[in-house]
Amino acid sequence: MNKKFFIILLFSCATQMRATNHVSHSFLATDNLFIPQIDRYQDFWHNKEVPLGNQKKLSVSVFGGASNDSKGLNKYFGPFDKDSFIVKNNTGGSVDVFGNQDILGNNFNLETATATFHSVITFKPQWSVVGAEFNLFFQRCTKYWASVSIPVHYIKTNMNIDEKIETPDGGALAGASTLTFTNSTTAVGSMKDALKQSALLYGKIDGKKSKVRAAEVRVTVGKNWKRTTDFYVQPYVGASLPTGNKAESQYLFEPIVGNGGHFALFSGAHFGTKVRETDESIIFLSGQWNTEYRFSNTQVRSIDPGGKPWGRYLAMYATTADMTVTTATFGINLTTKKVSVSPHFTHNHEWQLHIIRNAFDINLGYRARIQSAETIALKEAWTNPAISDLEGTNSTSPSRGINSEQEVFTGAGGTTFSPIREHELNLDSAAVPGNTAHTFFASISKAWEKEERVFSCNAGTSYTFGSSNATLHHWMLWSSLGINF
Repeated sequence: MNKKFFIILLFSCATQMRATNHVSHSFLATDNLFIPQIDRYQDFWHNKEVPLGNQKKLSVSVFGGASNDSKGLNKYFGPFDKDSFIVKNNTGGSVDVFGNQDILGNNFNLETATATFHSVITFKPQWSVVGAEFNLFFQRCTKYWASVSIPVHYIKTNMNIDEKIETPDGGALAGASTLTFTNSTTAVGSMKDALKQSALLYGKIDGKKSKVRAAEVRVTVGKNWKRTTDFYVQPYVGASLPTGNKAESQYLFEPIVGNGGHFALFSGAHFGTKVRETDESIIFLSGQWNTEYRFSNTQVRSIDPGGKPWGRYLAMYATTADMTVTTATFGINLTTKKVSVSPHFTHNHEWQLHIIRNAFDINLGYRARIQSAETIALKEAWTNPAISDLEGTNSTSPSRGINSEQEVFTGAGGTTFSPIREHELNLDSAAVPGNTAHTFFASISKAWEKEERVFSCNAGTSYTFGSSNATLHHWMLWSSLGINF
């Protein structure tokens, strides 16, 4: 098959995707940061006449990037597949039972002077990163090599909540709320204030959050299995030692450095072959295949009851005694639990086309990353809370959702304590769905030899998007310097 046709076919197939919008998720993985290892090809080409053994290389990369799909993230974290969400509060029964609103503010102790509060909220989530990566490559014999890389990330996230109050309703209620909440005796007058109040122990939305630390220590051991002047294959195995942070769920869209604290093992291969050589230029194709398995660990995640988007935020009675005295608890404080998180497998394949002319390497590439869906299991006891009514009476409303006040379906309620059972939980709402990320990248680099040493510099950019809003769509810029010694 013609090589040009093969490359075009590869790029065309990679872009065939089915868009999927996930909603009401409480956590998103943001570790899909990609800087291509262009120097592996450069080391091969510029050292092809140098005997293997006793080679070392230190490279340092600096990079930055940001997300650019706020609409997709708005739906991912929001309760419904909508661009904005209507908020109302009601204590007199005038709100549509079936929900002509998206969120009832009473669940958050949002109560105003009368029962006609109306606002529209929108989330414009933003993620950004700046950092550096240090990589040491060395080999002491002709067959085997090893590398250690340590990336350091400074991650910032912001849900960027915007609220337009359509009916102010006289401000926050001055007296006692219709529904009394544990640790929250003062009502709030807007959804912005509701989502950042201190009595909300988890799932808060309150401006920018940041985290800086090393993401991992990545150790790789490989073999020069095949190496000629036109072709090379380097299989390898390795381990990722986690140094980043785990989910604590105090804030929605919290900054996570690294892969969530998972220890991982991986294997793969670097490979490359010369496509064409003339007196003025060289065309070279290189790539990498990689499979990584991440082991489970314990994190803190927030969980929706089954069939209830944003159900984790519903007002609840923790016990029968609380129902008797009509003292509710913010649902997020009861539905956030220690869980076992299993990310399973991540598969990567990458292709790079190098065009070398006048000592410069123009590089075009594509990378696909296939991530398995996380599975979640409770690590602590479920306490069987019940969804409270919103009228301040000692009754439960097991069928109501975040956008409805009364019973929508016939079911047990009234003065009967009707708890949410463990088997009714939607554990997937706390997990990252399986997704495929596509990255296209381009760079320009130069390598030169001096006294049997190879120096290299590189600068490039990439854009990552995916088949669903569970993929963090983002752009990256990077620059790197390397020296063999």
